[in-house]
Amino acid sequence: MPTFTEYKIAAGHDNAAGLTLIGSITATSNIQFAEPAAQQLYKPKRSLLRLDGLVTKVGKDAQEWMMGVTWEQYRYMQDTYEGAVTIRTRWQNKAYANYNAYLIVPTENLNFTLNGYSNVAFLFYDLVAL
Repeated sequence: MPTFTEYKIAAGHDNAAGLTLIGSITATSNIQFAEPAAQQLYKPKRSLLRLDGLVTKVGKDAQEWMMGVTWEQYRYMQDTYEGAVTIRTRWQNKAYANYNAYLIVPTENLNFTLNGYSNVAFLFYDLVAL
């Protein structure tokens, strides 16, 4: 399957050598993952107004990769990647770069389909550039 993006993932932090194109990963069903939509899903830190009138940022930088997955692909993401990961992604409309992050595989508000889930939002939390 041809790939048109550079979205990559590897288990563990500081694992740039192990990065694999998400569109080339095949789970047990022998169906390759779809390429995610991520560029527009940047989630910045929240701005809060302090009592002294200054604005402060709270939270950690995060990004979602949105894609439909089969049941097997969903379990594969949970079993293989949930937790500390290294990813290659476009962030804030910049060029592709590598980041350490923590993957949270959602367990609520999933859209069930006949063979899996549509539009699963895989959350990458606490992005740190390598």
